[in-house]
Formats: sequence, C-alpha cells, structure tokens
Amino acid sequence: MRELVVVGVRAQTWQSRPVVLLKDEPTGRHLQLPVEGGPRSMDEPISAELFQRALTALGAPLRAVEVVAAHGPFQLVLGQGIRVPAAPLEAIALARHWGVPILTTDELLDQAAVAAPEGPTQPLDLTAHMEKLPTGRATLLIRKGAEAGAEFALDGDVVRCGRDSANQIVLDDNTVSRKHVEFHRNSGSFGYSMLDLGSLNGTYVNGERVKSATLNDGDEVQVGKFTLQYQLR
Repeated sequence: MRELVVVGVRAQTWQSRPVVLLKDEPTGRHLQLPVEGGPRSMDEPISAELFQRALTALGAPLRAVEVVAAHGPFQLVLGQGIRVPAAPLEAIALARHWGVPILTTDELLDQAAVAAPEGPTQPLDLTAHMEKLPTGRATLLIRKGAEAGAEFALDGDVVRCGRDSANQIVLDDNTVSRKHVEFHRNSGSFGYSMLDLGSLNGTYVNGERVKSATLNDGDEVQVGKFTLQYQLR
C-alpha cells in the first residue's frame, strides 16, 4: 500500500466538478478524484457523520482511509479490518480530522496516475466541512449554582433534568421543578434540543425564556438558579 498526501483541489472550469489531487511522495505520481458530498439515497455511501456516530458507539478506532478506485467511494478502515464506504470529501475530512493515513495500492497508482499539475494548485480548505463533523460528545457544564464545575454527559436520545431524583440530571433546588426540562438528541447528529416541561420558573436559553430550542455549542441554559453551558466536543 502507498501512503498519499493531499496536494490540493482543481477544476478545469467554473462549471466542472472539482477533483481532489493526491500525491505519492516517493514516486511523484498523482491521483485525482471527484469531490463528492454525502449520500442522497440508500444506494450511496454512508455519510461521515453517520459513520462517526457508529464509530463512537462501537468504540472502534479509525486506522486509515483507502482509495480503492479512481472513481467512486473511499473505504474507511476500522481497527479490526472492517471497511466502510464513504464519499471522497468526507473520507478526506475524517482522515485530516483524526490524522490517519490515506492509502492506495500500487496497482491503482499504475492504472490511474495523472501528470503532475502545472503551476501551484488551489489549496485544499476542508475547514468548513470539518467543522460539521461531530466530535462525539455533548455535555452540560454547571457554570452558576450549587456544584458549579460539575459536568453531565448527554448520552441518550432523551435526557431529563429536574429536582426529582428520577431524572438523569438532578438539580436539587426549590427553584427547579420536579420535572423541569428534557434534552432531545437531534436526528442524524450529536447535537441536542431542549424542551421545557411546563416548569413553574421556565427555562431560559441565552437569557430568553423559551418552550423549546435547538442548542448550539456554548449556549447557556438557565434552569432555576442553575446556569448550564451546553458544549460539543
């Protein structure tokens, strides 16, 4: 297997689909592959986000990204030799995100190598795409109130918060209702939304009283005397 480095992105015209340019450093040979996004149907490769959710749930490490064809999906190689297809742009973003190698076979290089580009290539900026990749963990950190500094993991489809001991997150204060607020996992991501359960004192997000809201990294959720900071990691 040959280890490739990402050189850049190029396109012949504004209308044509750009390609990712990869290079085999020892030989100087290049591969160019179409830049594609996530799946649009069940017949296409799984998205990087769905893959990372499964990866976190299984606890299996990502070992490498394999280029298996000049056109078509990459393969994400898990620690036990399991291979999962993914679209090129997502696979490359995952490789950069986790610092794993991008690999291909000598045979593919022999068959699909292209001439080295003339002049500098357009830098490959995956920042915007990588920012969309979930990091695998959502938490609530107590910023104000008793037990400030305590942190609660949001690790279920529904996490309940209130004064009652039956809640997953217990905030023991009379300003908190017995069943105060629920945090619901958003479909297809690690993110969460909140839903007030008709609490007496209400639930506030960034100072505004709301019945429900989608949470963003860094948002502050006020439950009674407690201020909880929502964090994605």
